[in-house]
Amino acid sequence: MNFHKADTAFSKYIRLRDSKDSIATCITCREMDHFSKMTCGHYLKRRHTATRWNEENCHAQCWYCNREEERDITIMDRHARELIRLHGPRVIARLVQAKNARVKITQYDVDQIAEHYLKKIKEFEKPVMK
Repeated sequence: MNFHKADTAFSKYIRLRDSKDSIATCITCREMDHFSKMTCGHYLKRRHTATRWNEENCHAQCWYCNREEERDITIMDRHARELIRLHGPRVIARLVQAKNARVKITQYDVDQIAEHYLKKIKEFEKPVMK
C-alpha cells in the first residue's frame, strides 16, 4: 500500500496548523523555524496505522527531536507533557487505546485521507482579506 501522498499532505497540514506566519515551534524543544524545515512529529510512531494520521498524535517537531526521541527519554517525556497541556490529561490513554485498535485500511482509504488533508492545506493558502 502506498502511503506517500497521504503522509505528505498530512505532514504539511500539521506543520502549517502548528505555525504562525509560516513559523512553527517544535513541540518538544520549542525551537522555531519555517514550517517547511520542521517535521511532523508523531508521539506514537507512524508504524501504528491506527494513529498515523491522528491530529492529537502529531505536531510540528524539529528534525533533531524527531530523530532522537526514541533514544532520549527526556524528549519523549517533554512530548508527553506538551500533549497533555494541549489536549488534556486523558490524551495519552486515548492515543494508546487507538493505537491498539485493529484497523483494516485500503488504498481507497489512504487516498481519501490524502484528499482530505490537501483540502485542509488549501485553507491555509487562501489569501487573507484585510
